[in-house]
Amino acid sequence: MNFGDVRLQDVTLRDVTLRDGLQLTGKLLPTERKVRLVRSLLDAGVPELEIGSLARPDLVPPMANSLELIAALTEEELDRCWVWVATPRHVEKAIAAGARHFQYCFSVSDAHNNANIGRDTETSIAAMPAAVDLAHAAGGSIQLCLATSFTCPFDGPVDADRVLEIACDPRTDGAADIVLADTLGQAVPGQVAELVSRVRAESPRTPDRLPRPRHVGGWASPTASPRCRPARASSTGRSPGSAAAPSHQGRAATPPPRTCCSRPARSGCRRRCLPIWSGSARISRPNWTSRTGPAPRRARVRKLQRSNGCCAHDRITDVRILIAPDSFKGTYRAAEVADAVAAGAESAGHETIRLPVADGGEGTLEALTGPMRLDHIEVATVNPWRMPCPGVFGLAADGTAVVELATASGITTAHNGFRDPVTADTYGTGLAMAEAARRGARRIVVAAGGSATTDGGLGAIAAIDSAGGLHGASVTVLTDVTTRYVDAARVFGPQKGADPATVDLLTQRLDAAATALPRDPRCVDGTGAAGGFSGGMWARYCADLRSGAEFVLDAVEFDRNLATADLVVVGEGRLDGQSRAGKIVSAILARTGSVPVVAVVGSVGDDLGDYRDRFADVIVATDADAMRAAGARLGR
Repeated sequence: MNFGDVRLQDVTLRDVTLRDGLQLTGKLLPTERKVRLVRSLLDAGVPELEIGSLARPDLVPPMANSLELIAALTEEELDRCWVWVATPRHVEKAIAAGARHFQYCFSVSDAHNNANIGRDTETSIAAMPAAVDLAHAAGGSIQLCLATSFTCPFDGPVDADRVLEIACDPRTDGAADIVLADTLGQAVPGQVAELVSRVRAESPRTPDRLPRPRHVGGWASPTASPRCRPARASSTGRSPGSAAAPSHQGRAATPPPRTCCSRPARSGCRRRCLPIWSGSARISRPNWTSRTGPAPRRARVRKLQRSNGCCAHDRITDVRILIAPDSFKGTYRAAEVADAVAAGAESAGHETIRLPVADGGEGTLEALTGPMRLDHIEVATVNPWRMPCPGVFGLAADGTAVVELATASGITTAHNGFRDPVTADTYGTGLAMAEAARRGARRIVVAAGGSATTDGGLGAIAAIDSAGGLHGASVTVLTDVTTRYVDAARVFGPQKGADPATVDLLTQRLDAAATALPRDPRCVDGTGAAGGFSGGMWARYCADLRSGAEFVLDAVEFDRNLATADLVVVGEGRLDGQSRAGKIVSAILARTGSVPVVAVVGSVGDDLGDYRDRFADVIVATDADAMRAAGARLGR
């Protein structure tokens, strides 16, 4: 790449004071002052401005009024303004406020992306087509900004092949430009030139995707008079809008452009020439969905509530809330909790997504029925003490069956006699599994939480054998614990009615069972779930042991719903120290990243400790009315 032919007319400046500059102050500048600053810069002839980001206000307070700023500007002003976004929901909210131009930013490095926006790089890539569609549908434009294209503050040098892989990923095709951001400001010009050249050469384009000539916001036609459109990553050691990465101090806020490539595009490709900055490089790429001339601004779809006629008090009144509670054991089903909280939130003018969940125990079949399109099939079975009881399992068209162990072998399963922890077994669950296999199930998923048994799975194995086996069906056991096989009695026996002597007896029985099984489950994590049931399935049927919470969240497409949410609500009967270990609440917290989470719970344990700090709020609600009231509080 030739650095010697840069011309002033090849450069378009973009001022980042209102985003990169202000976010370093740590203080919120009133909206009316930001408006005056925007207009002063535009009146002074600055071609483009980056006016804000939709980062979490609690992490980046100076950006808290970015939407109000967008709403206060005119269409003509917004034609020259860009907004930093990291999710499709960000784009949707910015469009509703009036924005047209977006910089969709994520990091090449997983570590940096997780630290800054709370998700891995693949999740950000997967969400990009939705962001592009929203921007294009609104007549706007979107750029792809790849932070840490050269060096990551956590992982060190970044593999150029990974940058190329992302740049060539078809899910990023809708971006008009690629910005290669030198987040730490450590890349030298030759290194930048080499990477830009490789991206230009290897990023695939086809003739039917070439852009039509257009002139938007002062940029020249890409097919007639190519111009560079340089952008700059934050030179403070953070990707745009970030709040968590280590910093690199001492660099100028707006470094001057070094050089620009004016080499003709290679044959068959009409890319515009590539700008080089000391902080980042932007690669212009064809946008085949663009229109000729400025596109009309999309009408605002959200109402702004104004106070005293001052834009500094504007607030967008609706919030999209993802409500994903577990059941309140013995009182409210997960769906009932979700409905009550949603009713309160909707009464306050918010939009809700109801997504009842479970962690592999009670309520798992109900939570999976809709997402997996399960037909419920009733089956005659027995309770833990071999007394007849009704049972049910779910069966999907693809041959996946879901059996909830707690239905037939649970601690809450009905029984009129003495609930003996020694004689309780999983025979009834085995009957349901065998019936599912007889009905054509090719994969049997067993939600193993909430058992009354400590039989090591021997009762279920006996029932399956007596019914003729599983006919080749695979077995997956959903657990929420890592307890090993022979520890099941010690850990869970007391809550099933076992005194110390009985715990010793049950432990000896599990140890003997382990030696008789085809594989020894004693050294495998998770084999102690449901009193060793999971270990018996692992040893006899090579069962796959899965986290129940993760399985359910994947099945209900939690991540897809999260991408459009402003707030997440979790719920369970009791929030305590155990909630952080394998339960659904901890699994959701691990996925939400920068999206705030509110817990609506039946009670709070004294051992919660600093785990409470993981939540934006914890609301105790013991009945449906209190849950509706909790929903009405959300988003305030």
